[in-house]
Amino acid sequence: MDEFAPYAWTGPTAAAQWWAGVDKQMAQMGTKTIHAVAQPIKHYDVTGDSAYVVVPLSISYVVKGRPGHETGLFTLTLRRSGGTWKIATQTWATATSTM
Repeated sequence: MDEFAPYAWTGPTAAAQWWAGVDKQMAQMGTKTIHAVAQPIKHYDVTGDSAYVVVPLSISYVVKGRPGHETGLFTLTLRRSGGTWKIATQTWATATSTM
């Protein structure tokens, strides 16, 4: 889930569809650069082959020549399969935004 339409993506092509949506939104907004920095993990819980992780992010960008900044939480659920952790779901929630 993310803050642009269609807001949720599912199925085997969800990641590719989400990235295409990110690219489209950036082009529409005139975003030329973006830089995301993960902060220390805020919370996590692991039970068997399932995990829940909350990662604060700080994102800087330039839109039509003007700098902007956003903070928020990137929340993931993971599943372990064959000894490898894989993302099952991800969500983004904006906490602050300046533009």
